[in-house]
Amino acid sequence: MAASRTETNDGSSTTPSLDATLRRIQAATGIIFSTFTVVHLCSWLLLHAGSFDAATKAMNFFRAYYQNPLVEPTLAASAAAHVSVSAWRVLRRSPASNNATAKPSGGSQTSPTSPLVQDRLYHRYAGWILTALVPVHVFATRFNPYLALGAVESARIVGPHLASHVTVEQPGVFLVYYALLTTSGLFHTIAGLSYAFQALKIRLPFPLSSLVSPTSLRLRQILLTTLSISTVLALCGYYYPLTFTEEQEYAFHLLKNVQEVNGWRLVRLDWTPLGLLDGGWKRGSG
Repeated sequence: MAASRTETNDGSSTTPSLDATLRRIQAATGIIFSTFTVVHLCSWLLLHAGSFDAATKAMNFFRAYYQNPLVEPTLAASAAAHVSVSAWRVLRRSPASNNATAKPSGGSQTSPTSPLVQDRLYHRYAGWILTALVPVHVFATRFNPYLALGAVESARIVGPHLASHVTVEQPGVFLVYYALLTTSGLFHTIAGLSYAFQALKIRLPFPLSSLVSPTSLRLRQILLTTLSISTVLALCGYYYPLTFTEEQEYAFHLLKNVQEVNGWRLVRLDWTPLGLLDGGWKRGSG
C-alpha cells in the first residue's frame, strides 16, 4: 500500500512522517548553527558603539567558543546538514507550494500576500543568499588568512578592520556584498529561530514570543533590515572615520598578494567577493 501524502505547514507535499522528521532535523541543526550566528552578528552590531574597539573585543571573546577545535567542526556539520535537509525539503515540495501558498498550524489556507506567508518566503530567500555567500565569506576570512598568516596572526588580524578595509578599496562591490550578507544573516537567524522553536514545540518566553506574532512580522522585517543596513554603513565609515595601522595595512597587503604559503600554490588573491581576481595594492584612507 502506498504511503499517504499530505500538505504540511510550510506548503510541502510529502509523506507526513518523513517530512516531520526532516522538519525537526532542519530546526535542530538551525538552532545549533545559530549559536554561532547570534554571537557573531552581535559582535558586528557593536559597530554602532562609535568605534571598532567594542566589535573587535566581542569578536575575539566569542572566538573562544566558535573556533574551539571541537565546536567549529560541529557548527560546520550542522550548517551542512541544515542546508542539505532544507534543499531536500524544497525538492520534495509540490509545484503549487513553491508559489508561496502555505498553511499555518491551524490548517486554514492563507493568502500569498499575508504577513505569515511573505515572512516565510523572505526567510527562504535569505537562506538561499546565505548558501551562496557564506562559503565565500568563510574562505575569505578563515581559510585564506590561516594559510597566509597562520593561526595566531590570522586570528589577530581578521576582524572589523579587515572587513572595513575592503570597502575602502572597492566600496561599490562590498557595500552590496555586506548588505546582502548582514541582512540575510540577521533575518534568517531571527526568523529561523522562531520557526525552529515552533517546529520543536518549544514555547518562547515574553518578549521573544512577541517577535513571532503575525501582527509583529512586518515590524520585525523593518527593524532587522534597518539594523542590518545601519551596521553596514558603520562598517563602511559613514558614521565615523576609518583608520588603519601600518601593521594592519601590511597584513592586508600580504593577504592580497600571497603566492606560496605553507607549501600551497595559490593564485594571487584580491579581496573581491570571489577572492580570485588579480588587482593592485593601494593603501586605505585614514
